[in-house]
Order: sequence, then C-alpha cells, then structure tokens
Amino acid sequence: MPCKDTTANLRIQINQEERIIDYSFAKLSCSKTVGEGESFKSYCKGKSLNELYSLELEDLFEIASAENEEEKFLLFLEWEAIRACAALYYGRVDQNEFERYKIASILHEDECVSISMAAEPLKDMPRIVPCSIQEKDYQSE
Repeated sequence: MPCKDTTANLRIQINQEERIIDYSFAKLSCSKTVGEGESFKSYCKGKSLNELYSLELEDLFEIASAENEEEKFLLFLEWEAIRACAALYYGRVDQNEFERYKIASILHEDECVSISMAAEPLKDMPRIVPCSIQEKDYQSE
C-alpha cells in the first residue's frame, strides 16, 4: 500500500443470475485501484458470486499469474474483498471471519444489482511507502 489511508470500497455489479458484470475496488481517499490488475478482474467477469466465494487462494495465484510478493498481497486483498462481499450478501458470515468489511448499500437497478462494501484496513499492514517515492522508483527503472 502506498500510503496510510488503506480504507477501500468494493462496488460489484451483478446481473439477474448473480454473475459479475463488473467491479471496482479502490481506496476511498484517492480512488487508486487496489488489487492485482486486469487478469483477475477478467477472470471474475461472468462468474457467479458463489463460484468466486469458493475459489481457493492457491488457485487464485495460478489464475492471475501473480509473480512476486507484492502482487500476491494485492491479489489477496482483492480476492478477500470479493469473498467477503459474497458472504455478506448471502448472509453466510461467521461473526469474526469478515469483520473488517461492511455492506454500505445494495441498489437494485434495471438490469443489475450494485453492491457497495467498505473495507477497513488490515490491522497488520506491510511497510508504508509514500506514492511520491514509489512513483520515482518506477520511473527510474
């Protein structure tokens, strides 16, 4: 995570069959995307919430081709948020399993349902690197 604000929002749109149309997972403060990137998102589109809830972490790393620890960590955050959203939406949550996640709204639109969920930061976060330093490091490579 590039800064101290790690509170995020997941917004999932599902169709009438409860299959993912699209989703976004981003920090509340700056709207910077949280997650691995497009490969996992592409995998999720068209899948049911139940399929994604059942997805194992080991399978996830293969699907998304996560190569380094940072990519795996960000992918984990994205996967966990989607699983939490599915669990909360269906009411199958063990009290402590997804305690840092809260459904903010469920909006029934014409052709889809939009679920918005807040994700509080992890209690034990990796070292914080400011965005300005991280961007300089990427530009020098």
